[in-house]
Amino acid sequence: MKISLARLFLILVVLGSFLFLIRPNEDPDFWWHIKTGQIIIEQQQIPHFDDYSFTANGKPWVAHEWLSEVILYLSYKLGGITFTQVLFSLLIVFAFGLSALRVESKGNPYAVGAALLLGVILSTPVLWARPQIFSLVYASLFIFLLDRYSRHKNLRALIPLPFLMLLWVNQHGAFIVGLGIIGIYLLATLIDRTVETVKQHSPVRHILSKELLSLGVVLFLSLLATLANPNGIKMLLYPFQTVNDQSMQMFNQEWASPNFHERTWIPLAVMYLALIGFGIKARRRVATANILLVVIFGYMALLALKQVSLFAIAAIPVLSDLIASVIPYEVQERKPAKLVIAVYALSILGFVVYGGVLIGQLAQKQAAFTREFYPVQAVEYIEREHIAGRIFNSYNWGGYMIWNMYPETRVYMDGRCDMYGAELVTRFVDIYTTRPGWQKALVEDGIDFVLIEPNTYLSYALMDSPQWQVRYQDEVSVLFQRASR
Repeated sequence: MKISLARLFLILVVLGSFLFLIRPNEDPDFWWHIKTGQIIIEQQQIPHFDDYSFTANGKPWVAHEWLSEVILYLSYKLGGITFTQVLFSLLIVFAFGLSALRVESKGNPYAVGAALLLGVILSTPVLWARPQIFSLVYASLFIFLLDRYSRHKNLRALIPLPFLMLLWVNQHGAFIVGLGIIGIYLLATLIDRTVETVKQHSPVRHILSKELLSLGVVLFLSLLATLANPNGIKMLLYPFQTVNDQSMQMFNQEWASPNFHERTWIPLAVMYLALIGFGIKARRRVATANILLVVIFGYMALLALKQVSLFAIAAIPVLSDLIASVIPYEVQERKPAKLVIAVYALSILGFVVYGGVLIGQLAQKQAAFTREFYPVQAVEYIEREHIAGRIFNSYNWGGYMIWNMYPETRVYMDGRCDMYGAELVTRFVDIYTTRPGWQKALVEDGIDFVLIEPNTYLSYALMDSPQWQVRYQDEVSVLFQRASR
């Protein structure tokens, strides 16, 4: 392969994207995910009922991410948070790399690099070591393979899809997206065949083709593959139940729409504007399937933050091709100056060295982050003092408490809103925000202790209440105990 500045630039973008992802894991659900993986391995069975909480204990629980949780736990056990974060960062880069490989105008690496970097940056708020990353990888694989089939009409590109679905359905509830992607390509093919038939004044039967039949068969086989999971046909209903679950919309921030007043989502706005702007300016036809993917996933990203990464992998090749059309790039035949190559080479070397430093410091940074945002010392105090009783806990701390305190202590609430349901989540919010009746709710739930952040409405209310006293307090957390005990 000939050395070119454009290729060196692309290498820098890929390395930069990887380094961008090497950071402490901020997902509060990470802790109960690895605890679930540990239980599955040690007990050799997949949980079907809740045992982490005392509020929903024994309630049916669809552990739809069980295989991902096993992988998370094994990676954590093998190399701690450092290995886990590096592994999932590589998976993320792989997913985005597949998206970049779908670019038609590969002769313009600068356009590819710019679109790829923008896609990674806009997705970083939701990219952590978590089961959802597997959905991102599978979605990218599905689109990549279907794109190959759409271009080359090679049936071998479709063969892996049902087998990938066997894994996807056991790793994350967003497997339904895979069926949707096949459906999008099926619809795109139908639209293209219909337009072609009308233009050529062909008989209506001309719309039906081998491509439609092949996509229909692979959709059916993939649908059958979704049944190969521990929950059976319930898994097919789970994604729809989750989308319509009021508790998820109520308290899970990832189901909220992006707030474009926040700087975090400026790159997402840039992606939308760039697609519109270059789309108007460019004089090239965009494949029907790509248009549908960008429009549908773009709409989904506006509805829920957790969908922005899917939008990114759909948009990267489209934006790259549009940029290349508007800003042509001519490949230089002459070799670039040695000094310029040296600068790029040193930059790549610098990225590699810096990456080594980031990876080496990751465990320390994760520990510091955990101490700053989780009740580390309070949990140690509870265990050291052998405190027993029902604890009302902060929502974001439930997973951490499960990892460190289960089975001796069970939580009031954690990130599994879909399992708890809207009624219990509403009850939690009422107590946490001290809405009318919060004191009565604490009594009815038999709460002995409250472990929350110091600067909250509930904390101030308990401070002023003669029925509660501070048992332990630090900068991160405060543990209240009923005064009568």
